[in-house]
Amino acid sequence: QSLMRLQIQERLLKHLPFAAGVGIDIDENALACCFVNVEKHKLLHRARLIISDITTDDFFLFLHQNMQCDIIVCNPPYLPKNIDICNNIELKYEPQKALYADDGGLFFYKKILPKIKMNLLPKGIAVFEISPNQAKKKKHIAHTYFHENECSFIFDENGHIRGKKKKKS
Repeated sequence: QSLMRLQIQERLLKHLPFAAGVGIDIDENALACCFVNVEKHKLLHRARLIISDITTDDFFLFLHQNMQCDIIVCNPPYLPKNIDICNNIELKYEPQKALYADDGGLFFYKKILPKIKMNLLPKGIAVFEISPNQAKKKKHIAHTYFHENECSFIFDENGHIRGKKKKKS
């Protein structure tokens, strides 16, 4: 069973031949699965995998001192705990801690967004997966830390909002 949350890094590295990436997760099993996939696609020389809790202040300080990024892709838990995913084929095999977040699914956005700008290079972008039904709430949080012209939504092939992009000016 492959876990979606770290496959984003693998896919980006596969399509960006000169890029390097860091995959971060709190779950050792997710990192082990990612390691197998990174190795399978011959990306070990360009991928670092780190087990860490991104909700700690030390994490962002470590990241800021050790790397500045052109692109940060973040797929934190984003669903409110009252959402039922039993009928969602894409999500029903994911561990619950990878999907559900406190504060109505907003906890990680409120924790990450105030600190992420310091980890972006000039003109760098951060892309977050979001739940389409929370777009307005997440836009409000984003505009607390980024100017309105620095934020835009990303739509999937069906026209549903799937992500939020923030650009450091």
